[in-house]
Amino acid sequence: MGQLPKAMLGFFILVLFLFTTMTVSYVSLCAYAAEAFSSDSATIIEEYNYSPSVMKELRMKGEDRGYDVDIKEYDTDNDGLTDMARVEVRYPVTLKLFGMEDERVALSWAR
Repeated sequence: MGQLPKAMLGFFILVLFLFTTMTVSYVSLCAYAAEAFSSDSATIIEEYNYSPSVMKELRMKGEDRGYDVDIKEYDTDNDGLTDMARVEVRYPVTLKLFGMEDERVALSWAR
């Protein structure tokens, strides 16, 4: 009879371990996807020479994915043309079972 409580405890610990691993993996995948979107957006902005229409399209693509995309343009040499841009992607991380909701930021620069 002493084996049943030990088996139940072992099963509980295994389920807890699996749930924790899945949660950490989910948060990690969310962060990876947002970082990749931010980095790819910065590369696209550079390739299209800081085009306002491209930046608008990237903001819309981000909204479709559930991101809040903020692109700030900079003119570093005061010639009236954009030389640099900061791409800031805010993305939500939710753990429904724990009732936790957080917002993270992925940041990239187009130079």
